[in-house]
Amino acid sequence: MAFLEKAKKQDLVLLAEELGQKVSDKMTIIDLKNIIIGSKDYEEEFVRAQLSVISEERVERETGKNRQAARNPAAALGIRIE
Repeated sequence: MAFLEKAKKQDLVLLAEELGQKVSDKMTIIDLKNIIIGSKDYEEEFVRAQLSVISEERVERETGKNRQAARNPAAALGIRIE
C-alpha cells in the first residue's frame, strides 16, 4: 500500500470515485487512502493498476497543456491576437 502514499491527492480523488466512494473537497490524503482501502471493491493489484492509469493520464494532460502554451503563449493566457 506504499504506492498510495506516493500518489497525488487529485489522483486519489479520481480513484476513490472510480471505486464508487463519495468524496468531498475537504477530505485529506489520509481520508482518501482510508476510504480506498476500506472499499468493498479494493484489490491491491487492481487499485495499483488503476492509480497508474490515472496518474499517466494526468501527466499526459499536463504535458499537452505545457506544449500548447509553448507553441502559442498568447492563447495559453487567453489573449487573442488579430
